[in-house]
Amino acid sequence: MSSDNCTNQPLVMKTFRDKNQLHESYGSENILASEEAQRLAILFNSEMNSNKPIRFLVPYIDECANNIWPLFIGDEKILGEPYLGKNVYKKFTSNFTYHITSGTNLVCDLQGSKNNNEHVLTDPVICSVKQSFGITDLSEEVFNRFFAHHDCTSLCKSTRRKYGSPKSY
Repeated sequence: MSSDNCTNQPLVMKTFRDKNQLHESYGSENILASEEAQRLAILFNSEMNSNKPIRFLVPYIDECANNIWPLFIGDEKILGEPYLGKNVYKKFTSNFTYHITSGTNLVCDLQGSKNNNEHVLTDPVICSVKQSFGITDLSEEVFNRFFAHHDCTSLCKSTRRKYGSPKSY
């Protein structure tokens, strides 16, 4: 765990390495997915008129100043975001994102925390028909698996009624 030098806030830092190969595009892909998830969260908050809105943290790319082997190599690009604490909450619906995008995207692997004012989510995975969101975007094949194991709530059902179901799974 690291902390911000200015605010002293705890941070989570991630590297772009896979089997010792650097994958710097992972950082920009992760940021793109987080920005898209935040855009969809704004739509969700507006539609649901919730008193506890959802917000996605958007990470940033930084450079590791020191060699902290084996975790980080000096001058290596790293992805950082605020640490949410130990009380991670994993109970959010992805169904809305599928319907609001007319069946092109599904935001999944939702995790985060809730406080008195909002739900703060981090590190989303977006699976898309066009496979636009990098190495974690496993394309439309995830839609089948998601809907095969998903139990719809009243929130899901109202979303489906309003936007329709682009494709039946």
